Amino acid sequence: MKGMFILLIRNPNLHIESVDDEIYLFDIRDDKVIDLNEIAAAVWNSIEGSNIDQIVQQLSVEYDVDEVQLRNDVISFIEQGQALGIFIEEEKFYE
Repeated sequence: MKGMFILLIRNPNLHIESVDDEIYLFDIRDDKVIDLNEIAAAVWNSIEGSNIDQIVQQLSVEYDVDEVQLRNDVISFIEQGQALGIFIEEEKFYE
């Protein structure tokens, strides 16, 4: 049976700079800079190859935060990231 699924990947057209625990994303085409705090940076670094459950699990071990709130924050950040173009969808097909 053939099928398709969609992955979220980091936009490869962004220039990335890391400073301490923060990541700065530079979109030269739109002349904008996006500053990711420590937790957003951890989501950015984990987005490829991980699902939301895995990201939340990893972050809940690293940070002392409520897991339900963390899940909501991760989903919100991913949705905002898609709207800003820092995450893009990539279609994958399988047989």
